[in-house]
Amino acid sequence: MHLWSRKAAGAGTSSVASRSSGLVSHSAAGHHPQSRVSSTTGDSCGRRQNSQGAAIMGLFSGLKKNKGEAEPSTSSVAARATTKEPMTQEEVEELCLELNKIGAVKFGEFKLKSGLMSPVYVDLRVIVSYPLVLEQVSRMMYSQVKDLQFDIMCGVPYTALPIATCMSLGFGLPMVMRRKEVKDYGTKRAIEGAYSAGQSCLIVEDLVTSGASVLETLDPLQKEQLKVTDVVVLIDREQGGAAHLEKNGLRLHAAFKLSAMLDVLQKHSLVDDTVASNVRAFIAENQTQLPAAAAAALGEVARDPARRAPSCCCCASSSSLSCKTTSSFMPSSCCCCCCSLLAAGVASCFCSAASAIC
Repeated sequence: MHLWSRKAAGAGTSSVASRSSGLVSHSAAGHHPQSRVSSTTGDSCGRRQNSQGAAIMGLFSGLKKNKGEAEPSTSSVAARATTKEPMTQEEVEELCLELNKIGAVKFGEFKLKSGLMSPVYVDLRVIVSYPLVLEQVSRMMYSQVKDLQFDIMCGVPYTALPIATCMSLGFGLPMVMRRKEVKDYGTKRAIEGAYSAGQSCLIVEDLVTSGASVLETLDPLQKEQLKVTDVVVLIDREQGGAAHLEKNGLRLHAAFKLSAMLDVLQKHSLVDDTVASNVRAFIAENQTQLPAAAAAALGEVARDPARRAPSCCCCASSSSLSCKTTSSFMPSSCCCCCCSLLAAGVASCFCSAASAIC
């Protein structure tokens, strides 16, 4: 059985796009998913997608477990991963257990980028090494947005890119890519791919804490006159990200909430009550703050030196950038530009330790 196909191998002749028709509809009434990128492509585009779809399904047929990959919880995981039907509660729990087994969700003591010590660490970069898990993740996330209307998807770089690609291949959804570092040569484009102004775009993210990385992706998409109203994420850490995104006109659709994953792992005796209690307390006590001004200006300031405050001082400990976390951790001597950007999740506040000038 081919991946994502409901039919046996001998019957898989329709294109990826046609198999997903009716699941995700075009924002303009009457448009077929095959014509999402351009309404002028016509029948030739449909024929080309039929051919491409067959090639894609052939590419993914016979997918095998990687050497050293953790065995699925049951022998039926691969078979169930080949359907577009909504995931059952059993499958949802099974995926949660697999994410724990491959080390995508870890419990212990971990130093976060902010300097805080956390009892839980989520590292979803590892899922690219487990094709069956990656496919299950893509189906789980697709099930959250299958009834929404959107034309294209854009994965937040970098971890969400393979997830978005898997969703694109599996469900015939056109995709664009955001460059994290825009080149100063060639087309100099921030958004790569085929798209048109006015199209609706779904943002795909792996993990949401404050929502800052989603907002960084929102800015260049809106500059291309793409409409963005929805974000799908695998795990919501429940630390304020959904509220921050809502303030910026974005609805968050989460496949998992971290607390729900804890429930499943507790149920299967993989996390004891003490650890679970510590994680829940950490989440409740460390809600993120995302200043509205920082969110609105983030994209422009990060790329345009002229927008940075010309005379503001650096953080008290600029070498360690210790204030790049929630407002409660910002030293009083932090300047406005540093505090705003660091709170929004930018890796650097553009300060010069030597000159103490931003």
